[in-house]
Amino acid sequence: MKRFYRELLIVLISLIAITAIWGFINGDLLLHSKLYSQESGWFLKYAQPWRTLYLYGNIPALILAFGAIALLVAGLLKQPASKYRKLSLLLILVMLIAPGILINAVFKDHWGRPRP
Repeated sequence: MKRFYRELLIVLISLIAITAIWGFINGDLLLHSKLYSQESGWFLKYAQPWRTLYLYGNIPALILAFGAIALLVAGLLKQPASKYRKLSLLLILVMLIAPGILINAVFKDHWGRPRP
């Protein structure tokens, strides 16, 4: 168990150091300047698999969210599905809070970084 905590500490310190260095050198802006131009946009925007991911990337999350809603309703109406109510409610809340509130309302408008 002691070895686990030592390895965990090494990983955490490494990640913190990499994050600090990346933030200090503005690595996101450096990478962005190599991949995106104001005139033509992202140079891989029509290449596969990026085009397919752009067009259909939200479908798995929507299927999961609507499935969780259906499971929650089924859990409220039928006894065998009632054991999945908490899990389905958790998935619904995650889908509402994470992309809906946290990303769109907080980070996108106040992050101060370019985004596509």
